[in-house]
Amino acid sequence: MSVTLNEVKAVISICRTLADTIKELGEVPSGHLYARVSDILSLANYHSAIGFLEKAGLIEVRDNMLLVWKGGN
Repeated sequence: MSVTLNEVKAVISICRTLADTIKELGEVPSGHLYARVSDILSLANYHSAIGFLEKAGLIEVRDNMLLVWKGGN
């Protein structure tokens, strides 16, 4: 199964939008953020994007599912 350039661009756009939102807020409960994007993003894809941002060191996911911005300005 191959991935198209448009699919890659969509994933990057989603991650960027989520990162920008978390950065702007400083911290946000994960459930609150997902509620805002649930009409356009499946829960599985949301968790994948959040996992990517966490592995990249841009956010921290605390035990209470609070997303906290860690990346640079």
